[in-house]
Amino acid sequence: MAETIIHRHYTYNPIQIIARIVWTVNGVLEAFLGLRFLLRLFGANPAAGFTDFVYVVTQPFVAPFTNVFRPLTQNLSSGVWDWAPLIAIAIYSLIAWSIVQLLTLDQPEDISNDREIDRVEHIHHTT
Repeated sequence: MAETIIHRHYTYNPIQIIARIVWTVNGVLEAFLGLRFLLRLFGANPAAGFTDFVYVVTQPFVAPFTNVFRPLTQNLSSGVWDWAPLIAIAIYSLIAWSIVQLLTLDQPEDISNDREIDRVEHIHHTT
């Protein structure tokens, strides 16, 4: 009687892990910047805890882009169309994409795929 045992494990490329971290950090930053844009657009109260938290966290990231274009005031409420978060989203996405491209220059085309390795072991029992 023969028994087959399959040992399965995955290998991860360290470059792939770094690329995933870069995209994750970029995604979180974009979410906060998008939230900042929406809070300003709809005139959220800056004294509210959540709004203040979002503004404080994102301020260092929008500061370089603050005076590129003047914010446009909306007539419907006290909302403001603030260009700085939108420019920041575009620039930081481009930076993240560039970092990932540089990291993967010497990597094979299928770097995004994890490697699944099977080791098959055949055991023969004798009775």
